[in-house]
Amino acid sequence: PAANAAPPPAAAATTAPPPAAAAASSSSHHAFLAKLQQPAAASLSRALKSFVRHASADKARSVAQLAELTQTFFRDTEEAIAGHALWRDEPPEALERACDAVEKVVMSRLHDRVFLADAAERAADAALGERLGFLQFVDADHLGIPPAVRDAHSWANAQREICKMALYRTPRDKLVCVLNCCKLINSSIARASAGEHGADEFFPVRIAAAQFCGA
Repeated sequence: PAANAAPPPAAAATTAPPPAAAAASSSSHHAFLAKLQQPAAASLSRALKSFVRHASADKARSVAQLAELTQTFFRDTEEAIAGHALWRDEPPEALERACDAVEKVVMSRLHDRVFLADAAERAADAALGERLGFLQFVDADHLGIPPAVRDAHSWANAQREICKMALYRTPRDKLVCVLNCCKLINSSIARASAGEHGADEFFPVRIAAAQFCGA
């Protein structure tokens, strides 16, 4: 591409397959659900369903209060899983995956209560979107990105990962999208610089990926 060309806008990634890390998370999630259906896990299953039901119906709590309540529930559930017969002898990484699955179960159902759930958050999000819109004139030259690392194809892939955040409902899955974006950018820069790069080269490209995705 031309030296001063901005990266092309990324297309909506509504049908793109999940990244490898997200796929592994999905597998762990299904394994947890299968174990949760065992009779020995009945009390844990009831606790999860009860919390989601009451948290979803409790419209009086603010988002901050609901977040605090949810974190407390996660801590209590983590302790319960660690001491449960079905997980007691599992290695630490298996317990971590189980807790990730609990977060996925809960946050998938509480998504609409905690993400942009009140007027102040929606207004702040709209204001941010408006500011990003004003910055669409900014290109690679403005950001000081060297021509050698202006790989439009890799940038588009990184942008797609950021845009895909809106398709996921849990904090962990959204963070996986950010991680994949950063990996793609880092790989692209590494190819152009033979590994001689750092934050000064990475950060402007990360800004560009977010800007042109509107994220």
